[in-house]
Amino acid sequence: MTPTQFCYFDYRQADSLYQPQAIGKAFRFNPLIKVYQFNPTPEELSATEASHILGGQCNLWAEYIKDTKHQEYMLLPRLCAMAECLWTPVERKSWEHFQNKIEHHKDRLTSMGYNVCWGSFKPIISIDTVANGLNVTLTAEELGTAFHYTTDGSEPTEASP
Repeated sequence: MTPTQFCYFDYRQADSLYQPQAIGKAFRFNPLIKVYQFNPTPEELSATEASHILGGQCNLWAEYIKDTKHQEYMLLPRLCAMAECLWTPVERKSWEHFQNKIEHHKDRLTSMGYNVCWGSFKPIISIDTVANGLNVTLTAEELGTAFHYTTDGSEPTEASP
């Protein structure tokens, strides 16, 4: 299995303003968390259909890749997330646990001379309906990322909650 929304590593993994050239428009965005959400055997398949799936793979088409450092940047650390998706049973996967591990992997890979993408700094937004409105949760790929917001339409600053 190799669905584009999870497995194409020639798509940008962070804000296009800060990324090297990649295929397609800015909407072709495949951050680390999206790769980590990949399940090569989707739950909606029957047992018979699922029995035909052998695994998954990632794809890196190289028409926009200019050198080895660019290639490394497009692969790392998403390759770590793909490995975890393919080797770890779905019921044992934990994004929070992976976030801690990936920070160590990024440090290790960087110390070995690899060119690593340090993350997408776009917030991961979850919205749940609750009895009296909405519950909005902001998290980030990068541990320790601070978010500041306002509810009056003004521009947030570091002094905002």
